[in-house]
Amino acid sequence: MTTGAGTTSKKEVALACAIDWTQKMLPPAAQGIVGLSRGPMSLVKQLGVTEFSYCLSDPLNSSMRSPLWFGGNAQSAAGGKDGWRTTPLVEISTERSKLPEWAKNDYYVELDQICINGKCSGQLQEEDFRLKSSDGGKGLMLVDSGNTYMHLDSKIFEALKSVMRKALGVKVVTKGKGKGKVESKMNCFDATPTGKPDLVLKFPKADMSIPWASYVEKGEHGFCLYILEGTSLLGNFQQHNYPLSMLYDLKEKELSFKRVDDCSSTTL
Repeated sequence: MTTGAGTTSKKEVALACAIDWTQKMLPPAAQGIVGLSRGPMSLVKQLGVTEFSYCLSDPLNSSMRSPLWFGGNAQSAAGGKDGWRTTPLVEISTERSKLPEWAKNDYYVELDQICINGKCSGQLQEEDFRLKSSDGGKGLMLVDSGNTYMHLDSKIFEALKSVMRKALGVKVVTKGKGKGKVESKMNCFDATPTGKPDLVLKFPKADMSIPWASYVEKGEHGFCLYILEGTSLLGNFQQHNYPLSMLYDLKEKELSFKRVDDCSSTTL
């Protein structure tokens, strides 16, 4: 195992075996799940590290690597010291968010605005988010490598639809069950968009630009979104279809990210 001190061994790392498995839970190439939260059974906690990084490749392509790094080498392994954008990791109020205490082990960032092609939502309001910070600040977005697609709370999703009307000249409508990657009712455009710009998530001190192919697909229903309504979260599809290098610094309470050409380049 590679950590900040190089290759090392760690005794007494607890692993578990699943005896009741849902086939759709993992892609065919995957053989299990690794926990990266701050919980006591996570690999991060058991290794005793305060920094880790990963770069997610296409999970359906078994020939592509998705490196995961722990410890002091996490930043250099994930693509060096340059080009990172950094935003604070924020503590959630489980009471105000109506969640169990273990939710504090996950990772959250404040979402300020959503922009496309220079058209922005304006400041998003805390009351429109389910997830709320412990200091009563802005609404929160969960950063999650376990869920697939980005979700936005209903009023935030309405704000996104308004931005798309202004920036792309389209309305977002709900269409029937899809046969593609999103196996549910799909949010689609009522017309051909005027361009294919990035979607920009504006966090404090850092903007995350998500390419067109990471939030829109063209299928049997036309142009449809890889974005669903629900508790706001950044899913792994928006991370691996970038691809993005993601760096978590638990000591400094920061999340950093940057776009890379290929996850295979993120090595020591």
